[in-house]
Amino acid sequence: MKKLLFIAFTLIIPFFLQAQNAKYQKAMGQALTEMKSAKDAESLQKLANDFGRIAQAETTEWLPAYYQSLSYMQLSLLAMSENPSKLGALLEEAQKALDQAMDISPNNSELLTLQGYIYIGHIWMDPMTNGAKYSPIVGSTLATAMELDPNNPRPYYLQAMNIYFTPEFYGGGANKALPIFEKAESLFESFELASPFHPQWGADGNAEMLAQIRG
Repeated sequence: MKKLLFIAFTLIIPFFLQAQNAKYQKAMGQALTEMKSAKDAESLQKLANDFGRIAQAETTEWLPAYYQSLSYMQLSLLAMSENPSKLGALLEEAQKALDQAMDISPNNSELLTLQGYIYIGHIWMDPMTNGAKYSPIVGSTLATAMELDPNNPRPYYLQAMNIYFTPEFYGGGANKALPIFEKAESLFESFELASPFHPQWGADGNAEMLAQIRG
């Protein structure tokens, strides 16, 4: 009898895991589809909440927490123009979600890229106070992301953005940023996704910056 129960149990496990995986794939697919059209604070907050729920259910997957953090970064961009007083709290939420993802997948180029993005957010919040503190950290964090995956275009894109918005007096500006934007462009063109759920943002923004610099 025990042997029969054991056999039945081992037969059930694959079906259970398959059902769980299908549920995860459906939830992620739906949320990522919604992310493409989310532009306002309400829809972005809903996305952050949705990815947060997926992350709670899928404790071995780093992507849901990654996208929760990225949603908060998109909210941070909105807050800069619409409600700057919320920026600090949104960056804290982005960091909290990213920490969860990093616990699951340390030494991950995409996660370190997003960490650099959050540090850039702190510079947005108070350039005069935070610029000197965070700019070197942004550079070193993105450099590590590049080392972990030299084919990842996103750390190059963010590095170029950071240099572009740094005053020329401090070694920044369009001319310094241009070759890095061009490096990112080349990497975006050849980048291969590990799965449909893996990060693929940045190409459009990089192209816009190149067009702006080149005139």
